[in-house]
Amino acid sequence: MHMGASGRKIEFCTGFLLAVWLLAAFWGPCVSAEEKNGTVLRVAFPQVEGYTMTDEDGERYGLVVDYLNEIAKYTGWKYEYIDTDNNSVVDNFLEGKFDLMGGTYYSEEFENYFAYPEYNSGYSHLVLLARKEDRSIRNYDLGTLQGKTIGIYENSQESIRRLKEWLEYQELDCELKYYDYEDLQKAGSLYRFLEDGEVDLLVGSNAGKSSDFYVAAEFESQAHYIVAQPGNRKILEELNMALGKIYESDPNFAAKVYEKNFQGLDTGYAGLNHEELDYIKKKGTVTVAVPSDWHPMYCLDNTDYHDGFVPDMLKKVAEFSGLKFTYYTCDTYIDAINMLNQEQADMLGFFAGNDKEAARYGLACTEAYASVASILVRNKNITFPNEELIGGVLEGRDLPDNISAKEVKYYRNATDALAAVNRGEIDFFYGLAAHVENIIRQQNFTNVVQVSLDNDNIDVGFATSRPINSELFSILNKAVNNLTEEEKEAISSLNLISVGETELSLSSLLYANPVMAITLVALFTLFFLVALLLIFRSRLHSAKMKLELEKAEAGSRAKSDFYLG
Repeated sequence: MHMGASGRKIEFCTGFLLAVWLLAAFWGPCVSAEEKNGTVLRVAFPQVEGYTMTDEDGERYGLVVDYLNEIAKYTGWKYEYIDTDNNSVVDNFLEGKFDLMGGTYYSEEFENYFAYPEYNSGYSHLVLLARKEDRSIRNYDLGTLQGKTIGIYENSQESIRRLKEWLEYQELDCELKYYDYEDLQKAGSLYRFLEDGEVDLLVGSNAGKSSDFYVAAEFESQAHYIVAQPGNRKILEELNMALGKIYESDPNFAAKVYEKNFQGLDTGYAGLNHEELDYIKKKGTVTVAVPSDWHPMYCLDNTDYHDGFVPDMLKKVAEFSGLKFTYYTCDTYIDAINMLNQEQADMLGFFAGNDKEAARYGLACTEAYASVASILVRNKNITFPNEELIGGVLEGRDLPDNISAKEVKYYRNATDALAAVNRGEIDFFYGLAAHVENIIRQQNFTNVVQVSLDNDNIDVGFATSRPINSELFSILNKAVNNLTEEEKEAISSLNLISVGETELSLSSLLYANPVMAITLVALFTLFFLVALLLIFRSRLHSAKMKLELEKAEAGSRAKSDFYLG
C-alpha cells in the first residue's frame, strides 16, 4: 500500500509532535525541579568584621549575609559561600570563581569588571581612632580635634575626599599625614603610627578598630554594593529587582542591617581625669552594700555556679579604674539601702528602678548596666488584671503605674511575699523575674501562677547616696559606658542561667509526684510495722524461753533439795 504526500506529511507531523511531547515529558520535571531547587550562586566570603563573618559553629553571618538572605526571598537563589582572603578576593572574582561579591565600593574604572546594581547595600562608616590614654581628645567635644594630625592611606581617595568634606563642615583645621603602600607593608598596619604617637588620629572603619583605641568621631563614608559578573545579565536583573522590592517595602532596611552587624563596634571611650585618679589613689577600696544570696545580682555566698551581676560588673570597674571593692552583706534589699543612707557603705551594688524611685530613697543611680525582665506572680484563684486586687512588692521598690491595685503591701523579702500569695493573703507579687523564679524553684508554692509582662524590663545600675561623691559616681558611669554591648550581654547570659534544683526533699517529691510519694510513705510504714512485729515476736520468744529456763532451773533446785534432804 503506497502512502500519498499528504499522508507522509501527517505521519511526519505526528512523529515530530510525539518527539516534542516525549522531550517535554522528560525535561519538564527537570525544569520544575531546577526552579524549585533554585539557582545556586557562588559567593566570595573573606573574613571581614561586620560584613562577612563565620562563628565557631561554622555559621555564616554579617551584613552581606543578611542582604543575600533577604534577596533570596524574591529570587529563590541559594548560595555556596566560598572562603577566600582579602588579598586575593578581587583577583579570584575577576577569574570568574565567584558569581557575587559583597562589600564592594563603586569605582568608575571597575565598571568593566564589576556589574554594579542600581541600588547599594548601605554606606560604610569612617571613624577617627584615638589612643585611650590621650586625654586631650574627647569624643563628645569635636573642638578637641582642632589642630590634630590625622593619618590616612593615600590610595583611599574616596575616604580622603569624604574626610576633607567632613572637616570643612565641622570647621576643623587638621593636618593630614598620608601613608603609602610601602609604609603599610613595613609597619604591617597603620595602627602602629597611632600607637607610636606619630599621628593623633587615624582614619579607619568600625570593622578595623583595635582594643587600644576608641572612636573619637564617626561619619558616613561611601556606598558599598553586592556586585555580579559583568557577563551575567540575568543575575544583575534579578539583583536589581530584589533590592528594589526590599527598599520599597522597608526604606530603613540598610540602616537596620548596619546597626545589627556593627553595634558595639563603634563605642566611645571615657578616660579618667586627674581628680578621679587622685580619688582612686587616696580611696583604694570602696565598700559595697548588697543583700546576701540574692540571685541573680549577688551569688558569692551560694552554689548557683555564677557570682552575680554585681561582682562581675565590679570586676570590670576594677579593671578600668584600679579601685578595689569589698562587700557588706545585708539580710534584705531595704537593709542594703538603709546601710547606704546611714553612711555605713560607699555605694549600693544594685538599685532596681528609675531615677524617680531612687530619689525617694535618697539615692542617685548610675548608668544602667543591665536590663532585667520583671514578672508578676498571682494567686491561681484570682483574675488579673483587676483594680480591686491587693498587690505586694519588696521594701525599697514600687509598683509600676501600669499595674493597678487597691492596696500595696511591702515585704522584706520575696520568699515571704510569695508565701503570702500562696496563702491568699495578697493577690499578687511584682518583682525581678530571675529572682522570683529562683525562689519558686526552691519552694513548693502550689497556689501561684506566673504572669509574664510584655516589654516590662527593669533597669539595674549602681547607686550612691545624695549628695553624690562626684569622683566615685563619675568613675562608675565611665566604666559602665565603656563596656561594649557584647561584654554586657556576656555578663547577662552568665548570670541569668536557670539552675535546676538538685536536692531532693520529701516536700518537693510530694508536690512533684504525689502518687509516688504516697506509695513510698505507705511502703515505709509497712516496713516499719513489719519490723515492729518481728521485734515484738522476737522479744515474746525470748521471754517465753526465759520463763521455761526459769522453770527448768526451779525444777532442778527442787530435785537437788530432795536428794540432799
